[in-house]
Amino acid sequence: MALLDKGFDLKMNDRDLRVTTTEYRKFSSVSGWPPFDFYLQVKAVVRDTPDGKYQIALTPKIKEQNRINASAFTEHSLIIYSDKEQKEDYAVHSGRGKAMLEGQLLFLSIVQTIANVLGLPAEQFKQTLQQTEVFGM
Repeated sequence: MALLDKGFDLKMNDRDLRVTTTEYRKFSSVSGWPPFDFYLQVKAVVRDTPDGKYQIALTPKIKEQNRINASAFTEHSLIIYSDKEQKEDYAVHSGRGKAMLEGQLLFLSIVQTIANVLGLPAEQFKQTLQQTEVFGM
């Protein structure tokens, strides 16, 4: 329900597997040549833990789509900027970097909403990063 409240449509919701995946939702556009639209998709998986509790894994995915050629797109993990990068890095404040920051803020608001629904502090969610090298940014 938290994903629906944030404006996402469900692509798949399997109660037996305890997996939910959203459709891509547009969150930003970048003009320039060529112009791009940015979309966010969230996958949520609920697992049992050995101590009888549950674990929720949220995985954000970004789709960058060329507005002139819709078949020209890339999909990748959400880029998460550190506090230092948000304050000091020029690339974060313009174009594609700014769009990634908007995606990061949207995803963090989803995490906060889910934490609120569960009655947990958002700090209880821990961030697991997968190291990804991005070239050409």
